[in-house]
Amino acid sequence: MNLVKQNDNLSFRYSTLPSLILYEEPYKSKLSDKAKLLYIIILDSLKLSIKNNYTNEKNEVYIYLSRQEVQKILNCSDKTVTKAFNELISLDLIYEERTAIGKNIKIYVNKKDDIFTTYGKFTIINRKKYECTVGNFTNKK
Repeated sequence: MNLVKQNDNLSFRYSTLPSLILYEEPYKSKLSDKAKLLYIIILDSLKLSIKNNYTNEKNEVYIYLSRQEVQKILNCSDKTVTKAFNELISLDLIYEERTAIGKNIKIYVNKKDDIFTTYGKFTIINRKKYECTVGNFTNKK
């Protein structure tokens, strides 16, 4: 076996999920695991859309992501993917704009304050009690 060592340089790409999606209500209990994975995919796609200037006339960034693509990535059915999209829509995390028939659907990410303004915060998990608290970073001298 070739196990990871402390000094290894791990150069693979990481995907991120805002901590609040995992630890805070209503996201924690209202989103299925597939919806959380879909949100990661959407946020990754959003970075690429920003880079490629996929914006509308209001300068709002959108992505194109078909249900079929998500089915392949998550290895699940159309019903499961549709349910995951609906969960994200119901919590106002994304908005879909239908274009002409046969065209791709534009997906916009809602910049919700509780998710997108947590920069500078951290989450502490008490593993014994499985509780979660959110606090501000402080510099201890």
